[in-house]
Amino acid sequence: MSDKEIELWEEKAKSGIIKGEAIITNGLFTMRQGWYAPIKNDGPFTSLTEIGLKTTSNYLDGGKLKIDEDKLKEKLREDPAAVQKLFSNDVDGEGRGLVNRLEDAVEATMKNIESRAGKSPSTLENYTIGKNMKDLNKRISTFQDRLKDIETRYWNQFTAMEKAIANMNSQATYLMSQFGGQ
Repeated sequence: MSDKEIELWEEKAKSGIIKGEAIITNGLFTMRQGWYAPIKNDGPFTSLTEIGLKTTSNYLDGGKLKIDEDKLKEKLREDPAAVQKLFSNDVDGEGRGLVNRLEDAVEATMKNIESRAGKSPSTLENYTIGKNMKDLNKRISTFQDRLKDIETRYWNQFTAMEKAIANMNSQATYLMSQFGGQ
């Protein structure tokens, strides 16, 4: 491989096999939603921006976290329990803390991946890709049977043609001998 081909191959490898995969994209969307959605609790804070945590405004940063340390320290001094509830409020619904929301999003994404791609003890019937593989194997087998039938038909036709040519040659020899040929 040339240097250029190696460079292109490495670039392709870095882009990743799962780049743009719908399950991963949906999982990231759910995590972002959990990050930005208000956290309804009995404390004074309902979002992370109120305590000095936000993401950069440049979308090319990919959601890099930006921390206003002074504001965060101030809010921690004011009401540490309320800040903790923003992160780890283990209730159902809109009051769920950020860590719990992210954990829920990751677990849901993992379940979606498992249902599509399976996991080690799974059989082919337990996941989508496995079912597709089984269907493809069945279709390949059916197509191979068809190819064998076609091959048999062609051999039979070839054999019949060979017999017809041999019969025609025999008749041609007989006719030549009758008309005074050789």
